[in-house]
Amino acid sequence: MKVGDEVVAYARVVEVKGKKNVVEVVAKVQENVVLEGTFYCFVLDKHVLDK
Repeated sequence: MKVGDEVVAYARVVEVKGKKNVVEVVAKVQENVVLEGTFYCFVLDKHVLDK
């Protein structure tokens, strides 16, 4: 990977349990995988910047 390369990321929600979402992500530069992981996302009732 070098400066100027386009990174394309694909994400898929694989599980939803209440406020917790499990998301699998793969990011590629052309056909080369540069990032792969599982993210545990917690969904809040409102946006953190809302007052």
